[in-house]
Amino acid sequence: GLCHPLCGVLVPVLVAIIVALAYDIRPADVKGNSIIFVKQTFDEVVQLPAVSPDPFGNDRYFNLDLPWAGPAAADGRHPILLILHGAGSSGDDMKSLLGARFSDRAREAGFIMVYPSGVLRGGDKTWNGGTCCGAAKSTQVDDGVYFDAVLEHIAEHFRGDPHRLFLTGVSNGAFMAHRLACRWAGGTTATVRAIAPYNGAIGFAKSAETACRGP
Repeated sequence: GLCHPLCGVLVPVLVAIIVALAYDIRPADVKGNSIIFVKQTFDEVVQLPAVSPDPFGNDRYFNLDLPWAGPAAADGRHPILLILHGAGSSGDDMKSLLGARFSDRAREAGFIMVYPSGVLRGGDKTWNGGTCCGAAKSTQVDDGVYFDAVLEHIAEHFRGDPHRLFLTGVSNGAFMAHRLACRWAGGTTATVRAIAPYNGAIGFAKSAETACRGP
C-alpha cells in the first residue's frame, strides 16, 4: 500500500537502466559510436589515412550528410557545417539529439553536414580543446591537423566551400569549436562565418591559436 500503482512499471524500468549502465549491454555495432543506444546512418563515412592512426592506434574518420537540391555558390560549392560531439559521445549522438527536422532543413538549405569523430581511448571519444578533455587533451593530440584534412577532403571530393564554414559543438565539442575558430582566424585554410558552441568555453591559455587572444 506504500507504493503507487506505477511502481510496477517504474521499478523494472529503473532496474533495467541500472543493469544496462553497469554491464554496457549495447550491441557491438553501437559501442564506441553512441552513448544513447542509437547508431545513425550517414550518406558517407570517410576514412582519413593521411592522419591515421591516432596515438592509440585507431583510424581517423568522419561522417557526413550531403545537401539536397539546395542553393550553392556560383562555383557550385556548398557551405559546410561542422557538428562536434562532446566527450564520451559521438557524431551518431549529435545527429540523434539534433533530430531529423534540423538535418532536413540544413540539407534543404544546401549545407554539407559534417560529423567528425574524436580520438577513441577507453571507450570515450574526445577532442583536444586546449584545457579539455580526456585522453586527447592529456596526450596533446593535434586535432587541428585532423580538421585541416577533413576540410581538404570535403573541398576536393564533395564540392564543399571551406570559406563558408560554420561550427557548432557541445561541451568538449564546444571547446574544440572555439579552438578551430581561432586556428582558422587568418582565413587561409578556412573562413569561419559563425560558431554556435554550447556549454563549453575557450579552453586554451598557451597554445598556437593566438589570434583570439590578441598580443
